[in-house]
Amino acid sequence: MRNELLHPFFLPLCYFSKWNLSYLSVIIRGMTVIGVQRRRADGELRAAVHYARSLLEASLDSLVTISPDGKITDVNEATELLTGVSRKKLIGSNFSAYFTEPEKADAGYHKVIVEGLVRNYPLTVRHASGLTTDVLYNATVYRNEAGQVQGVFAAARDITLLKEAERRRDFTNSLLTLFTRKNSSKEYLDSVVEILRQWSGCHALGIRTVDEHRGIPYESCAGFEPGFLKLENQLSLECDACCCIRVISGAFEDSDRAFLTPGGSYCCGDTVAFANQLPSEKQACYRGNCMKFGFTSLAIVPIRYRDKIIGAIHLVDRRPDYFTPSVVEFVESMSPLIGEAVHRFQTEAVLSETNLTLRAEIAQRERAEAAHLQVLRRLTDAEETERGRISRELHDRLGQDLTGLKLGLQLVRNQGPFAAPIQGSIGRLEQLTDGLMRDIHRLAWELHPAALDDLGLEMVLQRYVVEWSEDNNVPLDFHSDGMGEHRLPLQLETTLYRITQESLTNVTRHANAKQVSVLLERRPDYVSLIVEDDGVGFDADGRGSVAEGKLGLLGMQERVTLAGGTLEIESTPGAGTTVFVRIPLKQQPAKS
Repeated sequence: MRNELLHPFFLPLCYFSKWNLSYLSVIIRGMTVIGVQRRRADGELRAAVHYARSLLEASLDSLVTISPDGKITDVNEATELLTGVSRKKLIGSNFSAYFTEPEKADAGYHKVIVEGLVRNYPLTVRHASGLTTDVLYNATVYRNEAGQVQGVFAAARDITLLKEAERRRDFTNSLLTLFTRKNSSKEYLDSVVEILRQWSGCHALGIRTVDEHRGIPYESCAGFEPGFLKLENQLSLECDACCCIRVISGAFEDSDRAFLTPGGSYCCGDTVAFANQLPSEKQACYRGNCMKFGFTSLAIVPIRYRDKIIGAIHLVDRRPDYFTPSVVEFVESMSPLIGEAVHRFQTEAVLSETNLTLRAEIAQRERAEAAHLQVLRRLTDAEETERGRISRELHDRLGQDLTGLKLGLQLVRNQGPFAAPIQGSIGRLEQLTDGLMRDIHRLAWELHPAALDDLGLEMVLQRYVVEWSEDNNVPLDFHSDGMGEHRLPLQLETTLYRITQESLTNVTRHANAKQVSVLLERRPDYVSLIVEDDGVGFDADGRGSVAEGKLGLLGMQERVTLAGGTLEIESTPGAGTTVFVRIPLKQQPAKS
């Protein structure tokens, strides 16, 4: 207190009376209490500010406050990480300067100022390194006590994982669609290569399959130079040594171990550096053609059918460390789908080849018609059996696995509460699982509609044509007449269903139609099916045979022949196509 009285402000007061000095003492004590209270309030304010800053920094989302003139006034650490710019440099700079589309960012900011709120506004942030991140911005204005706008508070949500999940879902759906729409292994794998290269963005890739001579040529590829293909298309599992050989055979070198994934793939981010550190005696185990043609990053994923490796996906890129573990892992997860499709096409090719061979032998030896029909019936039954098996495998095996995955996700979600980003991710995974379950159910239905056994041809066709019309965006009129209460024999219903399915498949692939109609009619002594479209048509009269050169039409002809009926196709270029099927009804009990 003595030192305080020596302050010049207090010196004139020393000349007051004793009473005044007592009063002064009270004032000084009061001022001391006020000072203590002020320091306490300042401490509480600092604590509140520290708490608020801690909340901002705890957010994984980028948080920014912006002045009315568009200048950044504060950011959190997540914003520094997102932009690669320090907080000190960000504050005072233009908000829109950190986006790939500044004008769009400005428009969104002004929208907040005018409307007071913006939700899920899409923008792309550019990092100082040149990398970009897609975000969704949510922003609102904040005001003072008088209600005047002081600025904008904005939060950016990184949607990289969401977009990646969408890309993976689209890729998976594309594979499932190709599975049902392509006619051969080559045609299917060409499409897979195109989709996979577009999805991964790599410079080149190829799909090898093991042939009957134990060779592993590329059945389909893209991005490789002719010289590279000339060297690599001659690989043999019996006498060559390279990474592709060992991924398929499973007989790896010790030097491979560091580059193997748990799924059995080989992934090297810098082939040149790896080769340079190899001892000379080990270099013979690696052909080195990828390096010779400038491919630095390499990933080889085995293609599996059940427990057997039947080929490999070979991905390369000239950029080092291009294939991330998540990319390789996802391709590995798609490998069984590709393997199933390749096996199916190979099986169908064998059946088709056998079918053609049998047909040639029958023509050469002039076998009896009864023997011919018996062989065709076996092939048809085998095809239906195989379709039914694949359908059951998809429905039971994959369907159950996806159901288990969905229940697991629900269990995880119910164990919450979790943070909003995690809850959102779980929800998106559940949606992705639901989509896959629908796709697999639909694929199983197209391969073999189990409802045909129970509900009958008329009801199954009603459902099938509706789904076909929706999928192809083509109007389709379906009419049935005289089907009555009694079912046709199941084998005949299957024949008519397959003919309808093949006819509409031909419309999808070739007709470019704008209108299609299907008429199913039953009379006492026959049943008829008519499928008509207004598409591009073809020259049916100049072909010699209705099924010449077309295995799909040939299969329709065989089914009708087995049923004892007739098949006619009328078509003219530019005037559409009509398929007429008429099958006599035998005097036998019908399934009710």
